[in-house]
Amino acid sequence: MVFDGSRPLTSGTTVAHPLQVGARDAGRPEAEFDLMQQMLPYLLLLGFIGGMQVAIDATADERGRQSLDPLLATPAPREAIISATILATVVFAPASLAVTLVAYRVSFDLMPDDRVDVSFAIGPAAMARLLVVILPIVLLGATALTALAAFARSYREAQGYLPLLVLRPMLPSLVLMIAPVRTQLWMLAVPFLAQNQLILKILRSEHIGVAEWAVSLGAGLLIVALAWLVAARLYHREQLAASS
Repeated sequence: MVFDGSRPLTSGTTVAHPLQVGARDAGRPEAEFDLMQQMLPYLLLLGFIGGMQVAIDATADERGRQSLDPLLATPAPREAIISATILATVVFAPASLAVTLVAYRVSFDLMPDDRVDVSFAIGPAAMARLLVVILPIVLLGATALTALAAFARSYREAQGYLPLLVLRPMLPSLVLMIAPVRTQLWMLAVPFLAQNQLILKILRSEHIGVAEWAVSLGAGLLIVALAWLVAARLYHREQLAASS
């Protein structure tokens, strides 16, 4: 607030202006990010289904081509077969995430600053942290898709389940865009919600503590292990060897 004194209005008359009101942004520059960056968690979590074609083709489609039966008849343990399928899926999912991040960065760099008020000022180190944050979701997606393909009786049936599976990663991003909340430690144990919160922290250049990393990665990997056990049980079913 600045004292502005008084100034003449007309001859012999003055109006006092003791206060001068101004506007000043008190927020940190790194905390300012637009709607396009709020969409980034939604785009990144699509890595959950980044390797869906590999997972479905290696199980459900192989049954339709009657090429899965000879593989299951080999002495190789079912656990080794399912682990190899999951690892093959995991190879493609991070690739899709990397392409998404690079395309995002290039797109923002090509946008003219004088026409579109958007920015994506994030360096390689932050991008690497984003990939680490999303790693449990990549593993969970590969395992869940493999289990889904083992449960489905055909390639078409497996694809029919995908809309329901895709909806799950969308929900936290859509809810947090409407009603953002302060990050609490228990949230980092919830799949997808944890990744959304950590991604937003990285975009805001906020510090992520050791406990937050431990809870997010630990809980995520534990859920991946449980999903792997479910998929392994499905691979032990006799119906899996019966071609549709």
